[in-house]
Amino acid sequence: MDRVSRSVRAVWVAGLLLLLLVVGAGPARAAFPGANGLLVVQPADGRGLLLVGEDGANLQQICSAGTRCAGARDPVWSPDGSVFAVSVRHRTSVLYADGSCFACSLPEPSDGLSGNSVPTFDPGFLPDGRLVVSTKDNSPGSHEPGVAAMKTDGVGVRWLNVSVSWQQPAWSARGQLAAVRLVKRKSEVFVIDPRTGKARQLTRGGASSPSWSPDGRRLAVVEGGWIALVSSRGGRLRRLTRGAAPVWAPNGQELAFLGAHHRLFVIAVRGGTPRAVGQIRAVRVDWQPVTGKPPTPCQAPARSSVLAATPNATITIDVNQPQGLLSVLGCLASDGHDRLLENMSSTYDGGSPGIGSVAVAGDYVALVNEDRGGHYGGSFNAVAAFDLRTGTSIPSGELANCEPDVPGITPCDSGIDQVAVSDIDGATAAHTIVVTSDAYPNCTLTEQIVATDSTGTHFLDSITTKARCDGPRPVLQLSQLSLSGHTLTWSHAGTLNSAQLN
Repeated sequence: MDRVSRSVRAVWVAGLLLLLLVVGAGPARAAFPGANGLLVVQPADGRGLLLVGEDGANLQQICSAGTRCAGARDPVWSPDGSVFAVSVRHRTSVLYADGSCFACSLPEPSDGLSGNSVPTFDPGFLPDGRLVVSTKDNSPGSHEPGVAAMKTDGVGVRWLNVSVSWQQPAWSARGQLAAVRLVKRKSEVFVIDPRTGKARQLTRGGASSPSWSPDGRRLAVVEGGWIALVSSRGGRLRRLTRGAAPVWAPNGQELAFLGAHHRLFVIAVRGGTPRAVGQIRAVRVDWQPVTGKPPTPCQAPARSSVLAATPNATITIDVNQPQGLLSVLGCLASDGHDRLLENMSSTYDGGSPGIGSVAVAGDYVALVNEDRGGHYGGSFNAVAAFDLRTGTSIPSGELANCEPDVPGITPCDSGIDQVAVSDIDGATAAHTIVVTSDAYPNCTLTEQIVATDSTGTHFLDSITTKARCDGPRPVLQLSQLSLSGHTLTWSHAGTLNSAQLN
């Protein structure tokens, strides 16, 4: 039987790290050039995250108990201030400023890799917006854990020449890394070139918590309980105020830091009296850059392809070669926020997983995940459904599954050639096809109409056809699948059938 047609096919290479980030007593992060935006704060009481202006105004709480990002820790803004990365239960999340998710949990690879981060090496961003993460899985050609940069959807992995033994990493607007290592039992700050791995010791009297100025020329560090400024070339430190965890304002004129009793303060870089940011007590803080160049809503990432588009939503697929990494993103025009829906890796020798049929209705999308080319020609196809307002998956049970057991021939083939989704609640329906070899060359083609709603998965119609395996495929008898609201219709050998979901 000819394979069911599909719009996208991508080959994955096993070996993506994932991410995630056990946070120790790391530094505040460097902001990048721009105007001053919001402070994102991990409060000392451990209740969610706070977003607040530097004057203490417009305080709001996100990632509180019961939300998908509850337990978020160690926030760090992207260079354009559009998103920030956090650690949530040892997984990396990428959030918008309203607390909604680009990716509430970046997926683990499915190839058996551990995907856990190294506890001492925290996440960060390079100037071009790529997320930097560490992994316990070895980088190529190495016997040690590695550090890599990637787009926030997990595509475009590039290994860096950086050891995960560094602590409190901070990335400059010039792409340099500042980090901490023990020297004669004292923490000292180094500057590292991530292309070569070459490290240059910056401090020699004991220092920690480096944070880069927006122009990359100076750093704020903590020395003996004091926040001090030092040139990126080294030299004498200038003490500014007592405190911890400094982070530069994007305009380069101020620092936010933690004072006595974990109180959050702001001080001018030239010196003066610190001013409290409301009554906030914190353990982490980062300062949002406002670049004046907000991303275009629902614009497909560079080198990606549009799978489906309606006036309300756009579904894109981002594929990177030679790594063979793939992610599916969905964006609603109503809020302009991309959501990472899926990202996958190959689990079979010679496999070529991809996305087949796609249906979009209202705020929902359903798509067919394909995983073909496994041992002996077997295949697996399943429907995945998502709420585009949040990126959350919706339970779906439609699948076409082959488990071949005769080596050397293709005793079974399967596919899903039609999928539909309800614009009310994301209920789904699919037309599945499975071809089995009874006694080669005689085959049986089995078609089914399967639907999944809030009450479960339902097998609504089925028809079988006998044919020769080496002959033309018989004409399909179940067709014209359509879902309007909760009313599902399809054709059974030319006769219109219908069913009500939910």
